Amino acid sequence: MFSCKDVKKSKLFKSMSLVNTVSCVRFIDQFLLAGIGNILLVYDTESRKLCLRRKIFDKASIHGIQFNDKQMLVAIHGERYVAIYKLTSQMGFLIEFYCILITTDWVCDILWMNSNCLLTVTAHNVATVWSLDLKKEINSSSCDERCILYSATSIGEDEETIIVFSGTVFREIVIWSPFRRSNGLNILHRLQMHEGVIFSITVNKSYSIISSTSDDRSIVIWNVEPIAEHQNTYDHWKFAKIIPAYSFYAHKARVWKSILMQSGNILSAGEDGQICLKTSSRTYQWEESRGSQVRSLDYMEIKNLAASGCTTGSIGLWSLDTVPKSEILADYKKDNRYPKHLVVLNNIGTYVLYSDGHVILYKNNISHNIYQNDILCCTLTMVKSPCETKVAFTTSSGHIVILKSTNIQVFFDKISPEKIVSTIWLNNNQIIVCCKGNTIYCYEVFEDLKLNHLDTFCICSKTSSWITAAVLVEDLIFAGCNEGSIYLFKLNHREPLQVFNKIHSFAGVTAMWTHEKYFNFTVVSSVGRDGHHRYWNVSILSESVFEIRCDILPTKWPFVITNSKVHGLLICGFKESNLIVYSSIEQRILATVPCGGGHRAWDLTFINDCDSIYFVCSSSSKKLESNEIPLHGHHRLLKGFHSMIVNCMAQVTDELMITGSDDTTVRLTRFNDAVDNLLTLRSHISSVRSVSSLTLKPNVYIIVTAGGRAQLKIWTLNVTDNNVYCEESISHLLKTKQEKKPWRTVVPSNEGETRFMDVCVQYTKTRSVLISVGCSDAVLRLYNYDTNNKTLSLIEDNLDCNNCVLKILPVQLNSFHYVLTTDTKGFVNFWDISKYVDNSNVDLSFTPKYRHCLHQSGINCCDWLEIENNYGLLTTGGDDQRLSLSIFHYKDIVSLICNEYISIHCSQVTGIKVYNQFVITASVDQKIIFSSWSCDLNSKTVQVLPFASYFTTVADIHGLIAHKRGPRVDRPADEIDRIPY
Repeated sequence: MFSCKDVKKSKLFKSMSLVNTVSCVRFIDQFLLAGIGNILLVYDTESRKLCLRRKIFDKASIHGIQFNDKQMLVAIHGERYVAIYKLTSQMGFLIEFYCILITTDWVCDILWMNSNCLLTVTAHNVATVWSLDLKKEINSSSCDERCILYSATSIGEDEETIIVFSGTVFREIVIWSPFRRSNGLNILHRLQMHEGVIFSITVNKSYSIISSTSDDRSIVIWNVEPIAEHQNTYDHWKFAKIIPAYSFYAHKARVWKSILMQSGNILSAGEDGQICLKTSSRTYQWEESRGSQVRSLDYMEIKNLAASGCTTGSIGLWSLDTVPKSEILADYKKDNRYPKHLVVLNNIGTYVLYSDGHVILYKNNISHNIYQNDILCCTLTMVKSPCETKVAFTTSSGHIVILKSTNIQVFFDKISPEKIVSTIWLNNNQIIVCCKGNTIYCYEVFEDLKLNHLDTFCICSKTSSWITAAVLVEDLIFAGCNEGSIYLFKLNHREPLQVFNKIHSFAGVTAMWTHEKYFNFTVVSSVGRDGHHRYWNVSILSESVFEIRCDILPTKWPFVITNSKVHGLLICGFKESNLIVYSSIEQRILATVPCGGGHRAWDLTFINDCDSIYFVCSSSSKKLESNEIPLHGHHRLLKGFHSMIVNCMAQVTDELMITGSDDTTVRLTRFNDAVDNLLTLRSHISSVRSVSSLTLKPNVYIIVTAGGRAQLKIWTLNVTDNNVYCEESISHLLKTKQEKKPWRTVVPSNEGETRFMDVCVQYTKTRSVLISVGCSDAVLRLYNYDTNNKTLSLIEDNLDCNNCVLKILPVQLNSFHYVLTTDTKGFVNFWDISKYVDNSNVDLSFTPKYRHCLHQSGINCCDWLEIENNYGLLTTGGDDQRLSLSIFHYKDIVSLICNEYISIHCSQVTGIKVYNQFVITASVDQKIIFSSWSCDLNSKTVQVLPFASYFTTVADIHGLIAHKRGPRVDRPADEIDRIPY
């Protein structure tokens, strides 16, 4: 069916930004078109700027785009709709609505044909031809194989030559001709090799190769061998012999799409979040966003550009000219020796210490013999200075050799009778040496490379321990050892001031980095073989240190931390047999290079202001191999968000929001015209179910996060412009009381592990913070957080709500403070917490002051509005699809005055916000509805009436945040920002 009506623009609602799965990307000339939900975004790939943002469908998401360069028409399909737009100007890619096709089935593929016709292939293997001139369907044909399709591709020019490639649920590719039959059949070939459903089919331009992907994680390449030269497309495919050439596995999860390049390389994207480039020699991998999926992919042959769309909502532009380049520096197998250690010096070359005591410099494919000493045969460490002009060698015999690369100057001396096990450069002129016996010596290195002993320290450990990483903060040395412990030393003080025993596990600390310097403290971070990235507050005045927060890295073996202007903090590490470069700010792996792992001689340096990495290692083939790894090949046109379901959101300021997700992360994000992620916290061990915010003082906030495994965290946040200082003040795990029994008599419990379902915070008169937590074990728990001493104490855990608590809300009636709890059976409870808020001596009741059933089943959301004269309005939304408005009054007791409910949604209500005269609700049915309400306290009545709705492409809405932007209340859609999640 044809329709000539464009999508109407809402007069009440205006979508400011949308973060959703990027379901489609497509290159058209120099422009990139991306579909996010029902919104089309057009970017200029040269300027990297957004040219156009337009709503295409009303209630459908975009899944594919095809361009007709002859008629200058753009066809955009989504679900059962195909929208046709005419390109009016290539300057800025201006488009004008032409018409829309409405089919009876899900559209899998579209193809422009001659005579201004369009072919659609739908999910039940039906091909239909539409005439845009006649504005009607002119022909339709079904495949003899009637099944559901997961993918389809079509080629041809007219009805006689159309060939359709259908990817079925039966693990095969069906090649058929919709409008020509041979011996009464329209199926030409059946290709069977996959072990799962077919997700994509790609045919190259010469019709000689087919590429297919499946949920069996494989990519299969098929060779098309024509029997003879044929003039038309139909005969070419009818008589062709199609055989599988090879298959390969480049992804660790399902593969969504693959693209055949003219060079013979294969580009693919998968559920593992990786973009893979398969060449004849190796496979290159890039990550769009950590923990997400790459759902859409396209390639521009002329500029060698690739575009990707992610489930986090990010759009990436990739230059495939910036793949890592490798070369062989030396083949040491024939010399009967092996490299013990090596260092890479920026703009100088690679120094390699061989097992025979020779130091060789490799530069510009030429080797230079620099130095030789038999003492170096027993070298244990070889490290370079931060300026990368000096190299220190230490041996098991207690000798040290310092080599200056600028003028090939060498210093040699025996500084210890004991074995030297590690050496660390604190700066360009200071070095610490660790000897057997847990003794540390600090030396000053002069210009002539001679040493001057400055200080001696001692590690307090019963086992052999040595320093593996250290930084100098004025007169304090912050160091980590091979046992995973952290030490704080002070110059002229032998014993450590503080010790954090095995905080990085037993595998050891591998690297440290100095971050921002504030007025009285410095932020330092450390990484270790436990895969954790820990931030520390090193105070100069108090000469103390404490941990700020901890992030979990995608590698268990990080070894280098540095800072770059483009990507922020970079962390290099080994993951399996690959070298990875991880951006802590962007939360993704920038590069993955196969290297064989870290159990060999290796080193790297950052070149061109951290724009590239030069990495050298010894390979398994007994060769020295160098890799130049560019980091500038990716540009994010649109930043993403969480990789999984967003469970909760709280407003910090008018623009700043804090969110929690099933991906265990907490994000601080600035919402304006775009979504700008300022901070990502990845330390929860399970999903984050609830967040709450409280202003401590100007620009300083208390953030409380809670979720699965009954984990509660309190963060102190200091935000100044784009500078964010975040400190994890408290990390609390609920430990339930369990009776100890002999193991033979233990009976497995049928109850699941307790989860924190919701949390709210409020100040008390003593300026401490009262934290109310609703739990899945039907208990309301109260905590007190002392902001001065940063201590958390449980003050009540006997408030039984009878059912699992879903939401809690702090309210005030008269001068009394209450916490409202809603549960899975539709009850609302009023708990009097005035004792803790007002710091009074009144006894706390272990039963609710008021209890009433408002819904037939669970209450998912609630909001409170004070009316007048000790009256309050409670609005709730539940699983029964109802919006309920209840007015409560307090005189001597809490009482329900009146209640009214309506069913305005088609599914459970999950978000609600009430204001004077109107209420906003959001539901799983993807609708946001505005309703007006009024009440008459004299007649004890309340009325509610919906007057406007908006359909959003955000599926499975979990909540709603709304706040006013102006003083007026007569036009709610203009003055309120709404953020469904």
